[in-house]
Amino acid sequence: MLDTPDYLVDDVAWVRDLLGRRPWATIVAAPGGVPAATHMPVLLEERTADGDVLTLSTHLGIPDDATLGLVDGVEVLVVVEGASGYITPSWYAWGPAVPTWNVEVAHLTARVEILGPDDTWDVLVATVAAFEQARAEPFELTTAGPGGTDDLVYARRIARGVTGVRLHVTSWHAKNKMSQDKPAEVVARIVAGLETDGDVHADPALAVAMRAVHRDLP
Repeated sequence: MLDTPDYLVDDVAWVRDLLGRRPWATIVAAPGGVPAATHMPVLLEERTADGDVLTLSTHLGIPDDATLGLVDGVEVLVVVEGASGYITPSWYAWGPAVPTWNVEVAHLTARVEILGPDDTWDVLVATVAAFEQARAEPFELTTAGPGGTDDLVYARRIARGVTGVRLHVTSWHAKNKMSQDKPAEVVARIVAGLETDGDVHADPALAVAMRAVHRDLP
């Protein structure tokens, strides 16, 4: 990832926040020198193992683990992206200028730990709980659910086709590129454009991310 000082993130708390908001990750490996990737939700574990910057857990459908060459101790790259979008210079009224792309992203280097069946089940239960917790009546993987006992039997059966993985993050590199190199009046016009209904490049989620960086915007 291009290292640009204006956009460099040096606070691991920002990475934690990004993982909490955008837990869908790309996991990249290169077994035998051939790049391979998969995409899965990752959970940030509360307890960090010794030597870890962060500790994540996830699960992969078999044979994704073999396709990526995942075994204990192998290193992978975990890419987590937040809000991103095209920025047209039509919003600038300032120049010279060219288009750009604003983005929040983190690259995490992690050491793999393959989990056994019991720990894999725990990861699945925790994953469902994390995404169900906001519901008034959360679905729970450990109970029968709306389908009766068949739901739990079904979940247990398909869990046999899943491999749990713990990712021990040893280093990271993150970028939060939100027009920090532009004058305040230009940033305000960019955000206004992103928030304008009907503009072909409108992107309310990116506007929210920009406002988080430029907190003095009206």
